Amino acid sequence: MANKFKLLITLSVLTGIGMISILGIWLYGSYNNRLDLFLSSAERSMFNVVQDVYQTHSNDLKSDQGGTLGKLRKALKAKYTDAEIDTLFKDFGPYYKQSKAGSSRGGKTMDYLIRTGNLEEK
Repeated sequence: MANKFKLLITLSVLTGIGMISILGIWLYGSYNNRLDLFLSSAERSMFNVVQDVYQTHSNDLKSDQGGTLGKLRKALKAKYTDAEIDTLFKDFGPYYKQSKAGSSRGGKTMDYLIRTGNLEEK
């Protein structure tokens, strides 16, 4: 009778250990899946924020480009894509802002830089 009781206890303990092992593996996998889901969600949110900031900056830059730069943008639109024009105007941005602030102090204006094509001088 004692042997049957020991066998019964041993099988019960092994069954418990097996169930705990399976639950542990299942919980670990669930934890990893949730972690991956959280990281992808955070990455997507960060990408959306960066995209919104870039879009806002791009729209601000485009809205600042009235007058001569606006005319230039329209003329370039026939031959170039928006991405190429945006790259070009990103380089124009410092000159344009300087020409707005510095034209009264004898600085070269953006009109002059566009007419002469001399973009290296400030």
